[in-house]
Amino acid sequence: MKLDFPVMAAALLLAAALQSLLPPLHGSALALKLPILPAVALYYVLQRQMPLGIFAALWAGILLDATGAVPAGTSSVTLVIVAAAVMSLKQYMPEASVTVSGLVGMVTVLLLVVVQYCALRTRTPFRAPPYLILRPLATILPLSFVATPLIAFCLSRIDLAAGNVKPRKEVEGK
Repeated sequence: MKLDFPVMAAALLLAAALQSLLPPLHGSALALKLPILPAVALYYVLQRQMPLGIFAALWAGILLDATGAVPAGTSSVTLVIVAAAVMSLKQYMPEASVTVSGLVGMVTVLLLVVVQYCALRTRTPFRAPPYLILRPLATILPLSFVATPLIAFCLSRIDLAAGNVKPRKEVEGK
C-alpha cells in the first residue's frame, strides 16, 4: 500500500508549523519567511505525477495563506499555476537536478512575493513602497535556492522509506 497522501499531509502540516513558528526575515515589509511550504509543494511537482503535484501545490498554498497575512487564495492560486507550468515543462528538465530544483524554487518564491505584494497593495490598506521588499527578496531568493533541494532530498528519503518511490538502481535496472 502506497502512503503518498499520508506522507504528503504530514510533510505539509510539519512545513506549515515550521513556517508559522519561524521569525520573519529582518526588515521585511511582507514578513517574509524561509519558504518551506513552497519547497514541499515543489518536491511533489518536480518528482511526482501530475495529480499529486497539483494537490500538494493547492494545499501548500492554502496553508501558506492561512499562516500568513496575505489575502486568501493568493498563494494557492499562484502555486497551482506555477505547478501546472512546471509540470508541463518537466519533460525538458534534467531529472532530480539540484540546480533545477533550486532555480525553480527561486522563481516560485519570486512570483509568490510579487503576487502577495500586489494583493496586499490592492486588497488591504498596506502601502509599503516596492523598494522595501528588495532587501528581504535579496535574502529569501538564495535561501529558497538552498532550501528547495534540501527539503526535496529529505522528502525523497521519507518517500523511499515509506515505499512510495523505488530506489534509482531498481528503476534503472528494469
